[in-house]
Amino acid sequence: MKPVLELLAGTSVAVGIVVGGVALASAALEPAGQPHRFDGLDLQDLWTAEPVVVDRNKQNYERLAPRYASHVVMSAPRHTLRKRPGAAGNIRLE
Repeated sequence: MKPVLELLAGTSVAVGIVVGGVALASAALEPAGQPHRFDGLDLQDLWTAEPVVVDRNKQNYERLAPRYASHVVMSAPRHTLRKRPGAAGNIRLE
């Protein structure tokens, strides 16, 4: 019976320390100042429950050049394919 009581006492002490630590951390890390405001709640939703027609003429997107990773090195090609002046369909590699 004594080991069960020791186990119960140890568990209750451990739980008390954890709860006290959480309460202390919550009090110490409480944000000072105004609470957070959610901006943009009056804007139109991005996702809708029913299908919506999109006018592609009103979209003014620009295609940007691709961004490569820092380890990628771009080099000029070494070989080109050209037609010989007198050949009908022959292609040679220069």
